[in-house]
Amino acid sequence: MTNRPAARKNGLLSETVGEETVVFDRSSQRAYRLNRSAAMVWRHCDGKNSVQDLAEIVQRELQMREPATRVVEIALQKLASLKLLEGPSVVTRRAVGRKIALAAALIPAIAAITVPTPAKAQSGTLCYTGNSRPGFVDAFCGTPK
Repeated sequence: MTNRPAARKNGLLSETVGEETVVFDRSSQRAYRLNRSAAMVWRHCDGKNSVQDLAEIVQRELQMREPATRVVEIALQKLASLKLLEGPSVVTRRAVGRKIALAAALIPAIAAITVPTPAKAQSGTLCYTGNSRPGFVDAFCGTPK
């Protein structure tokens, strides 16, 4: 377990859109939409910042009164499970499960978006699947009208 997480850069493309970040994984052909808090954590995972440093950055940038350690732990666990971090997981699922007592607006959300193959993209059929909110799965597949 590393105390200084590093965001994976190889094979990924990322673009910031407003307060969110979209990360495309070339190898899995999946795109992930990171909400503000998850994007902030991922952006500052440079291999130099410790988990505590990340918590201080998030607390300051989100103007939180309480320490942001739990927000960072949740984000790191999700980022690691999607293979968006280098190396082994920084935070265990069990540790996160014990500490989920946060307001829903601050919980880092990462939505997975399936990117169509070029042939499917030309067919005019659109598909989106993902988690726009923790615990909810949004899905849409169809032809635009």
